[in-house]
Amino acid sequence: MKSESKRFSRWAKAVQSRPESSSVIELGLYLWQEYLLNRPERFIILYAGRQSGKTEVMIKKVILDLLKHKNRGKAWITARTYRQAKEVLWDRIQWALNEFPEGVVVGKNDAELKIDLIGDKSLYLKGLDKIEPDDVRGSNLLVLGMTEAAFCSGQHWEKILTPMLGRNMAKVFIESSPNGMNWMYYLARKGGHPGIDGKVIEAELDPDYFFARVPTPGAGPITDEEVERWRQEMDPDTYRQEVLAEVLTYAGLLVPEFYARTHAEGGNILPVDEWEKIKKEQGGNLLYVRGLDWGIAAHTVCLWAAVDPVGRVIVYREFAATGRSVRDLAFEIKQRSHEEIIMTPADPNLWKREGFDMNMISQHFGSYGVPLVKSDNDFDPSIVKFRQMCQAENIQNDPLSPMPRFMIVQGAAPMLSNQLKRTEAQYPDRKGSAITGKQPMDAIDAARYILMKNVRGVRMVKEEDPNRPWTPPPPRWGKEHFRGGSRYGKIHGLPVG
Repeated sequence: MKSESKRFSRWAKAVQSRPESSSVIELGLYLWQEYLLNRPERFIILYAGRQSGKTEVMIKKVILDLLKHKNRGKAWITARTYRQAKEVLWDRIQWALNEFPEGVVVGKNDAELKIDLIGDKSLYLKGLDKIEPDDVRGSNLLVLGMTEAAFCSGQHWEKILTPMLGRNMAKVFIESSPNGMNWMYYLARKGGHPGIDGKVIEAELDPDYFFARVPTPGAGPITDEEVERWRQEMDPDTYRQEVLAEVLTYAGLLVPEFYARTHAEGGNILPVDEWEKIKKEQGGNLLYVRGLDWGIAAHTVCLWAAVDPVGRVIVYREFAATGRSVRDLAFEIKQRSHEEIIMTPADPNLWKREGFDMNMISQHFGSYGVPLVKSDNDFDPSIVKFRQMCQAENIQNDPLSPMPRFMIVQGAAPMLSNQLKRTEAQYPDRKGSAITGKQPMDAIDAARYILMKNVRGVRMVKEEDPNRPWTPPPPRWGKEHFRGGSRYGKIHGLPVG
């Protein structure tokens, strides 16, 4: 894989040094486009700069792979929105087909954005904003192409497109300008992307994936003078992302500073042996807490975390369930709580009266032995806090510096790790609740409740005694509820005085 990446680099350098001879006759391709067109891997992941020709090569690759496929069927080319698909891509697909031999196209439907090709094959242009998972259930593709994929939701890739690829082992070409460490970034890592730290992780490589990066300078279509004008007019980060096709750390994801690597590699994962060492050395200096996000249709997630003397939060256990009663959830949480828990911060919405007997959910948890304390659910400040704590930091008299102040013990909280790696910044509900049908944030919310109880000091303080016996709330019914007479009370047998 490394040798192939080096080979691609040599091709790219050849384009930059000999732009006058970089085009070829067949299909009007530049040298780097021809190279990608002939790649044998099933998944091609391309980061390329603005106006570099990335969409053109994707379209032609999809058409060629569709025509060469032995089965009859269909291919999709997708854009983020239907409007973008119709106004930008539809004409470009037809222009690309004009370069193919006459007779390849046998029909066209402008209303459906569909082109029929020889061999009982069809090419569809789709806007992902108009597609729901149930709309394409049971559908299969021969080939898939995605334009500006990094600006599409990862939920489209996971819930809509991925299930359509398996039956025919569909070939996939994904191209985009970078948009931070989002879902496309992790696909690129499988193909050999060196990552933010410049390191290719051998364990992540997949032989079915190939990654390429093509900056606009030297790619072919845009002159050096125009590129220089862009450099002068754009801010440095925009230029690096949009023109040089570099992935910037602080973009795309909700918490982009979270890095699913060990802290020795600059990440937020704590190896198990180091966690055991910290427990042994710090002993009574650690405070143990839980964070709870309760859900009805969504997951209920409970996280266990240790807080050290400098306020570092180490998540070491996770529990998630759906469709369980408060009693069952409380039992499971108590069964897993082997340490002395000083508090369980939770969503303040649990202090609303939502129980079946009109008591608050928080009171039900307390009655079953899991007393809760109300946390702050202000979304933006909590995410700012989250992002700050995920960064490496040198703290005076801290033996663990520069370890970040938010860590997850390796393998201890898979749901939280997965959500932090995938949740995109443009989708969460700013009120902090998870969004049904979009991106689940249950585990992230549970972690936020822990972090927001630690805002005003370096250590958490004991705000509620978990051993305090629960006392039921005062009865709801009394004469103050029956103004203007007692007829309602007499009918129902209620005491009205």
